[in-house]
Amino acid sequence: MASKLKAFLRSQASPTERNLLAREILTTSPRGASMVAVAFIDSFLRGLLTLHFVDLSKNDFVSIFGPERPLASFSAKIKICHAFGLIGAKTAHDLNVLREVRNAFAHGLRKMNFKTREVRDLLLSCHCVKDVPHYKKLSSRKLFFEVVSIISTHIGVKQTSSPAKAPIKLQGYSPFLD
Repeated sequence: MASKLKAFLRSQASPTERNLLAREILTTSPRGASMVAVAFIDSFLRGLLTLHFVDLSKNDFVSIFGPERPLASFSAKIKICHAFGLIGAKTAHDLNVLREVRNAFAHGLRKMNFKTREVRDLLLSCHCVKDVPHYKKLSSRKLFFEVVSIISTHIGVKQTSSPAKAPIKLQGYSPFLD
């Protein structure tokens, strides 16, 4: 039973499901919204990374992205995407802001929401909203939603428009390798 649930969670969300997730981010509690938003963006980062990997078997995929594996965490995906040049420093910063906000809501025992000064200040530090007209005057939830929308669109475009890199082929000593 648990393996069926895990397989379901690994499968791609339909466009309708993605629209429902966006609506959930706008309407659910700040704790729920931050977790859903980061899970959504996490899946985009995983997709961006796998686009540049060789074809992985299911076991290889799980050994890289599964629980307690090297790229299981949102933080690890951000670091590796940045290290490979798939995202820039500003995008990495903004993703880390979302990670910090999500972690605060997930682990914090204080009463807080998007209007909490520390949360709003972090969101205002995001580079991606600087071009949004009057972004400083947006409601805190709308500011959060704009950050999530812009970043997910940015990574989604990278995922669909950048050609996958071919694996590096080395002229090795042995013709039996690679």
